Amino acid sequence: VVHDHWCYLKPPGQDYYHHKHRRSARKLTVPQNYTYSADDYDLGGPVLAKVGGEETMCASLCNGKPGCGGYAYHKGKCYLKPCGQKFYSHKSRKAAKKC
Repeated sequence: VVHDHWCYLKPPGQDYYHHKHRRSARKLTVPQNYTYSADDYDLGGPVLAKVGGEETMCASLCNGKPGCGGYAYHKGKCYLKPCGQKFYSHKSRKAAKKC
């Protein structure tokens, strides 16, 4: 958050909220241990958890969920999936897997 020429660093996982005269941004990092699908692909398997958020949060959410091997992202939600799943064509989705 930047305000009055000061930069306030915040811990990860914080939500945005309106505060007049302030600007904020998140650091975007792409986890290196994931294989990413092309657009319009999903990841097979049962859903371990469905979590609302930005796509950039999905890998971190998966890393924090025991048994999670990847995720599919669609309409503001991360669908966490187990290891050993394959990508398949599914319109309007994005997916990634680490095992």
